[in-house]
Amino acid sequence: MKHKILLLFLCCYLSSCKSNNEKLLIYQLDLNSLEENIYKDIYLDPSTIKVDGNSPKIKSQDIFKKNIRFTPLETTDESLFGKIDEFILTDSRYIIADRSTNSVLVFFHDGKFDFKIDRSGGGPEEYRSIKYIGFNKAKNTIEILDNTRGIIQRYDANTGIYQSTLKLGFLLKAFTPLDENKYLFFVGSYLFNEDRYGQVDGLGHQLLVAEEVEYNRVRIISQHLPHIPNTEVLNFGARQNLSEGSDNDFLINMVFNDTIYSFSEKGVHPKYVIDYGKWAIPKDLFQNGDIREINRKKSLGQLPYPDIFFETEDYIYTVSSLETANAFTHTLYNKNLKKGFTFGDIDDNMQVAGAIPYSPIGYEGNSLIYVMEPKNAVDKYLEITVGLRKALIADNGKSRPEMSLDEQYAFYLNKYIQENGFNYLDLAKNLDPDDNPVLVFVEPDFNNINDQ
Repeated sequence: MKHKILLLFLCCYLSSCKSNNEKLLIYQLDLNSLEENIYKDIYLDPSTIKVDGNSPKIKSQDIFKKNIRFTPLETTDESLFGKIDEFILTDSRYIIADRSTNSVLVFFHDGKFDFKIDRSGGGPEEYRSIKYIGFNKAKNTIEILDNTRGIIQRYDANTGIYQSTLKLGFLLKAFTPLDENKYLFFVGSYLFNEDRYGQVDGLGHQLLVAEEVEYNRVRIISQHLPHIPNTEVLNFGARQNLSEGSDNDFLINMVFNDTIYSFSEKGVHPKYVIDYGKWAIPKDLFQNGDIREINRKKSLGQLPYPDIFFETEDYIYTVSSLETANAFTHTLYNKNLKKGFTFGDIDDNMQVAGAIPYSPIGYEGNSLIYVMEPKNAVDKYLEITVGLRKALIADNGKSRPEMSLDEQYAFYLNKYIQENGFNYLDLAKNLDPDDNPVLVFVEPDFNNINDQ
């Protein structure tokens, strides 16, 4: 009997140890092996992008009126999902993370559904939650960051079959594979609260370069971009942290509130600085200020930061979280003109059923990628067509007596679509309100605004 009690005690003890270790996510990193000079911190004068309310203001329908194409994502029982929380564009597929269903869905570029990764759980091939996703081109794997377990799960990008697990032991905001075994980690706000997040003692920077070593662990190669006190207030809420730049680099947009950093084989340096004018926040406020004052400004919408940032060959698109009156949050900066243009959240809610100018989820070439919800498109289509039919009935054929009512309807609807650029109304005829979202690709046309 004593042996049974002892055995039961040991089982309970070991079980509790496992639970605590899993909660804390701690293991010892060898920070003495840092290769300080492998990626140099370069200090260059960054280009300035003005988001100060004084930049030329435009209407989104002027710049986004042409060059629009649509890709409806196939809707089946298996492919139906709730929301695009993370989006990756590869050479042949779209990879989408939907946190509401805790799954990753893969579609071909024509919108056809390929497969779904739905491995919720705590098993060796599973994940409990999706914090972030990446695509490792060298390994051809879709990689899912599970912060609840401090791991990255890897699945074959062509089949969704489990491949391997990378054991981090600490939490991340975002990551991107650099090659087969090397990673760029953005730690962000998770780095600076060891009691809550169980982070590794000694990490003092927000950007880490690491490589995979034996037993699926990681070794930190170098650290960059020292933490500025209290900035976690900003990057807790940021929707984006890493994106690909146009110079074979990666852009980090959430280290401080106004600077976009570039990481490449050449090193790490500030690439762009966003000039918020009178709304600019000095670093002294964070380094020496009262956290209560910082939180007060944040609650009032007076702490601007680049929530979304994309760089293409020809232009830069940024969405700044700035709610102060008279400040425009969406900015397009034309590299060739060296000029920025700003516009507000909703200039025309008819435009692509309200998909534009809400924040894009990515870009392809020089086209930004937006999301149109089918229900919005169907509702707008019904609103326009019902109103048009009522107007034609009231007109009683006087405007176009040579046409039948149906011919007049088709004529005026097509004219309305062409004149206003609302091509999605043609697409809406064949959509169901409960279908998967439609990807909208639109290339900004600066010819309409060059003279402003």
